[in-house]
Amino acid sequence: MNAKRGNTNLAFWRCWYIMTYLYPAAELARRYIAVMTKLFLGTGLHELLSYTSGGFGVDNIRS
Repeated sequence: MNAKRGNTNLAFWRCWYIMTYLYPAAELARRYIAVMTKLFLGTGLHELLSYTSGGFGVDNIRS
């Protein structure tokens, strides 16, 4: 009986932990991804690709 009650308590705390920490973190991550997607689409794929290839590629090392 006592072990069963302990398991229920553990499940409650696990649920509380998920709601308190993991759910807001997931919400923040979702918002961050949405903002990054908007920025990504705003700059345009071609500009972003040329920036990444030029910024971290051979051109940067050569100059």
